[in-house]
Amino acid sequence: MSIEEVNEDDWYFDSIMRYKFLNMFELEKHSNLLALTNDRSICLTSNCEGSGSEILEFHLPSSNQGKGRDLKLNCGKLFNNRIRQIGAHYGKGRIIVSEENIAGISVYNLPDQSGSIESIRNVISSIVSPRFAVESADTPHVFIVKNTRQNGFLIDIDANSVLQEVPFSSCNKDCLNSELISVYMERDVVTVCCIETGSIILQDLRTNKSSLHMSNGISDGNSWTFDSKYNASAKIGENYKQSSYQMVMLSSKGCLLNCDLRNWKEPLSKCNVSLETTNPNNLHLNFNPNIDGVFSFAGFDNNVYVYRTVSDGFEPLFTHDGHSHVENCDKNSVVLSHAWTNSNGVASCAGNMTFHLWEYSKSNT
Repeated sequence: MSIEEVNEDDWYFDSIMRYKFLNMFELEKHSNLLALTNDRSICLTSNCEGSGSEILEFHLPSSNQGKGRDLKLNCGKLFNNRIRQIGAHYGKGRIIVSEENIAGISVYNLPDQSGSIESIRNVISSIVSPRFAVESADTPHVFIVKNTRQNGFLIDIDANSVLQEVPFSSCNKDCLNSELISVYMERDVVTVCCIETGSIILQDLRTNKSSLHMSNGISDGNSWTFDSKYNASAKIGENYKQSSYQMVMLSSKGCLLNCDLRNWKEPLSKCNVSLETTNPNNLHLNFNPNIDGVFSFAGFDNNVYVYRTVSDGFEPLFTHDGHSHVENCDKNSVVLSHAWTNSNGVASCAGNMTFHLWEYSKSNT
């Protein structure tokens, strides 16, 4: 037996203690985006030959034993364009999709039983291939953005209408010409982040006024992503009851910032996790919707890192390194997407065509 085989055996033996559960699957294609659609189903996107793509919805394993461990295909759909972003109205049986070279966003219905994903409508706007934020599963409101040269739009996907146009003409000069991403901080309040600079715009959609322009002062070639607890709760169909202006930001050079937008002059804490990526499109960070202060990030390598905010900074809790421990799969791949479930589990997919469902054992934190 080789040293490599011994190390693999050791890893699997240790995983019995490190994980509450761990299900590992090999897919037929690279999945680069995922979205939970309810407590037992998930959509995965993959690119096809040429410029097309595919979305498949799977039923998640119902147990850790026998056929209950299987990942079962429920429905799917082919697209003529690449998928830019996918989101879900959790528990409502529909997904929201942004496609390359398509104006606005499209809404699709997921069948209860196996079948095809059916188009409901395309909500047209002047933004082509936007990024979007879903307010919650209980409202039809979706906020879409592209860059600081184009206005953002608040869209009602049920009424197929634009409710509000949001100009970004008053952005700080360090935020000009930047690509944007956004998340909801609470109902009717969105935070918009300039990817290239990390500058923040807090937008109250009730008054259509920007109440904050914040520069984090750490540019230096970084690209940024971020998340809020409200946004994490919305992804699993829950309404976060508390008012929270906490968000965590992550840069492509490994800088973590814990911010409270009520005190925007400086972050509550910051640290560097000693990781870097040259492909900021892979970077993603998600709050755990079930436990305050716990979040995860990936996109640097083949791991998912779990941290929590503490009074004096950040504390690492767990590293999921299972994507490099699948036989005959590339061990130097990158985790492309991940999401928390409503039961403290995590779904993650990597560029080596592996898909994992896991929950770490709290006794190992």
